Amino acid sequence: MRRFLAGVITGVVVGVISIGSMPSARADVGSFFISVSDLYGENASFQRGYVAGVYDAVQVLAPIAGQGSALYGVADCLDRQGDTISQFVIYADNALKRAPSQRNAAADPIMAACVRR
Repeated sequence: MRRFLAGVITGVVVGVISIGSMPSARADVGSFFISVSDLYGENASFQRGYVAGVYDAVQVLAPIAGQGSALYGVADCLDRQGDTISQFVIYADNALKRAPSQRNAAADPIMAACVRR
């Protein structure tokens, strides 16, 4: 039992030291997690969830930005792209196919298609 406890304590100490010495992950304004090519590399369920998340995030943040803001206009445009997630996924897929670069954030072309209209 003592050896087990000594092993657990040693593991915790080593873990704390190694985690404490790692630099923290930071996201800066303009950085992103999922590019267009990353999104196409995932399965259909992930893609649908990502697209729904973009829609939901814009719809939640638009009222905070205020009526008349660019984000509010994008939210209004996205809202007109279909009444179901399946319809919105078709819109998003078309927008992603027209992305100028596969290395762009996947959310950019989905929203940019509304800005260009």
